Amino acid sequence: MNRVMDFARRGIWIVLLIGISWGSATLAEVKIQQDRVEVAVADTSDAERQSATQTAIGAVLMHLTGLQGMAESPLAEVIAADAERYVLNFSYLTEDDDESLWLALRLDRPALRRALVERGMRVWPERRPLVLVWLAEQQGARRELIAAEQTPAWFEALQKQSDALGMRLIFPLLDLEDRNAMSAADVVLGFHDPIREASDRYGAERILLGVIQADEDPQQAAIRWTLLDETMVIQRWQDRGADALITLNRLMRDDFVYRPDLEAHQRLEIAITNVTSLADYQRAVSRLSDVDGVAQIQPMEVAGEQARFSLALSLDPARVRETLERDPQLTAEGDDYRLR
Repeated sequence: MNRVMDFARRGIWIVLLIGISWGSATLAEVKIQQDRVEVAVADTSDAERQSATQTAIGAVLMHLTGLQGMAESPLAEVIAADAERYVLNFSYLTEDDDESLWLALRLDRPALRRALVERGMRVWPERRPLVLVWLAEQQGARRELIAAEQTPAWFEALQKQSDALGMRLIFPLLDLEDRNAMSAADVVLGFHDPIREASDRYGAERILLGVIQADEDPQQAAIRWTLLDETMVIQRWQDRGADALITLNRLMRDDFVYRPDLEAHQRLEIAITNVTSLADYQRAVSRLSDVDGVAQIQPMEVAGEQARFSLALSLDPARVRETLERDPQLTAEGDDYRLR
């Protein structure tokens, strides 16, 4: 039997579906959709609805912050105690296959986000960072890239856990273009340049590489992970079972969560070019920090020699641009700027 299929069928990743819990609900009982949250309920009573609403708010708070324990935290209890103010509308749904009952809620996510920030919490940017995951199986000299369709339940579990924590994971198509650009050996042996080139088409902020040893017992198998950005290895580590994304979540939060300035009601996105080193990047951030009217700097993307930023402004964008154009270390190039 193909060891990849065996690995999936024996269910090591099923723990991911139940590894995150809040109150009496598990990840399997809460679905965070794009515009609503669905929570499994026993009936349509007011008491059940109120309890499910608090569960939904806990799930959204975890989704906004990326903190695994957020849903059960004292802060979540305080916010959820006033749950009804965050509910825009609700309805009930039934699943055709098992007739289970779900409460579907549209929550005021901006208000929940504001409630977190006002209490000193950091949150994901509104456009959550994207992580592209390349997985390879190794057995002796044989190496194979693992496609999502080979082990759909395995990949779905990984994606569900990451989404519950507010991270966006995608998997490569592994079509002819991908396979011509790189191979499983690149993942296993750490040849990162072809991996980065193959990853460009997906527009991800981070690249995650995983290597599974096929000759290990699947129930005890450890996966070797490597996290990359555009230029360097951020970290290497090894995890087992439900711990697979704990380190990734910490690393992503270190780089991307922030405290928005609630008083800044306007935003300006700019790119700075000629950023060829970490020192250049730090100099660019320093220049932006010194500009009057820039209340918050949120890094968005670093690609090649260009760094993109989203600026929260307390002044009119035109006035901020005037200041940037007068900066002796920046040269205006259309709507963007070149670092001198």
